[in-house]
Amino acid sequence: VLSSVEIPNAVSLVGDASKLATAGFAESGDALSVLTTIMNAYGLSADEARNISDSLIMTQNRGVTTVGALAGSMGKAIATASAYSVDLNNLEASYISLTKGFYELGLMLKGACHRGIGALCKSFAV
Repeated sequence: VLSSVEIPNAVSLVGDASKLATAGFAESGDALSVLTTIMNAYGLSADEARNISDSLIMTQNRGVTTVGALAGSMGKAIATASAYSVDLNNLEASYISLTKGFYELGLMLKGACHRGIGALCKSFAV
């Protein structure tokens, strides 16, 4: 999971990831991956996993996406946001705004391609 996480915390983290996967229509591995990516990028401990999970579920519910879709698309964005001191709440707010009105993130990106935003298409390899 994370080399810096102690065994009891790792077990708790995996449990939180499993709950996130169920609530977020995601595979357990994807949920664990997005949790650990956020924890690593923002220097958070395993004790924060439940708060991160709640935040991701809020993003799913307020936007039009799933945690599974977020897990598949947020990896590079998390690292970049963290590097530029953009907090997780602001990053999630951008995903809410971008997915609002679209069925899923992938369709939103493909829609952008059809409207002629070639650079976006190339950067996301859609």
